[in-house]
Amino acid sequence: MNNLIQTKFYKIVRRNSTKLLSLAKVLPQNLEVEYKVNQWITPKHKKSKLFVFNELESATKYLKLCNLLDAELYECQVINPQKEILILEAAATKIPTVFQTFWENPREKHLDWSSPISNIILRAARGIRTDWLQKDKNLNVLRNCYMSPNNTYGCDAVKLIKKVCPI
Repeated sequence: MNNLIQTKFYKIVRRNSTKLLSLAKVLPQNLEVEYKVNQWITPKHKKSKLFVFNELESATKYLKLCNLLDAELYECQVINPQKEILILEAAATKIPTVFQTFWENPREKHLDWSSPISNIILRAARGIRTDWLQKDKNLNVLRNCYMSPNNTYGCDAVKLIKKVCPI
């Protein structure tokens, strides 16, 4: 993996008075990230990633979908961007074993993500019997995931450059 800095990525944050915070409001406090303009920020958990978009159009669509009055979109620089296919539900971040398993295991190994059926399988995983989940922690993780929005990347660090919207 290289650590090249790549530009023209986009990060959605929410404003809480004077702070710029992680978009998800239900994250445990020990995982919530505070962003600052022109400063490199890393995830609170060393094996996790910070999520960004590589296209303005995708970021803007997701921002509108969120429909949050306190959300803001920033152009940013990132370190080590990697295409993300799965995102752990924010509520599941409060379950330490699920959070740790999600970040410590490659998400790609669970399903053939090139298949359009993978999202259906992912949704079906939510209905898996509890006794199966106890035997397979990866299935338990899948049950708490959803497909990431289009053009989502996970990265090791984010530096907010300038606000794109709302202006």
